[in-house]
Amino acid sequence: MKIGVFVQNRNFFGAKLIHAPLFDSIQKRYPSAEITALAPYNDHQFFVDMGLAHRSLFYKKGFLSTHKLLQEEHFDIIFNLI
Repeated sequence: MKIGVFVQNRNFFGAKLIHAPLFDSIQKRYPSAEITALAPYNDHQFFVDMGLAHRSLFYKKGFLSTHKLLQEEHFDIIFNLI
């Protein structure tokens, strides 16, 4: 199972840290799922480095680029925090 999580678009430590309980809950609910953090800023590796997600991706803001990303990734579940 593939899960995508659109994180908040604020690129500072506090905004990233508040995602921890959500990622923890997702990991417990879906232990075998591959969780991907989707961030609209280049410093997106934080979520992988902290063990919150298995991988992270940068996405450009805008409907067409976001739609293309979702078409390519084929997520089973998507969480949106933006």
